[in-house]
Amino acid sequence: MPNFSKLSVGEEDTTMSCPLGKRMEIMRERLETDAGREQYRKRQGIVESNHGHDQKNLGWRQHHLRGLAKAGLELMLLRLAGNIGKVARCKVEEFLAYA
Repeated sequence: MPNFSKLSVGEEDTTMSCPLGKRMEIMRERLETDAGREQYRKRQGIVESNHGHDQKNLGWRQHHLRGLAKAGLELMLLRLAGNIGKVARCKVEEFLAYA
């Protein structure tokens, strides 16, 4: 049975260093258990909602830069802009509450 506990400090996650076939096998094993399905279900609300917001509200459909590093940077900038927007909305609401 796979271990779903978080990594402890200093422990390395070797999942991504495995070949794709091995990673698919690991994921398949996780999804066969109730705990694995529950963990994956939680991911939908945490991770996928951000991607849905980016696509629907910001119109972001594809990467415009080539290469893994550049595409990662592009996604990081997109999330950074989203977080700045959240902070700005929070501060405006705070300011209006005092006015």
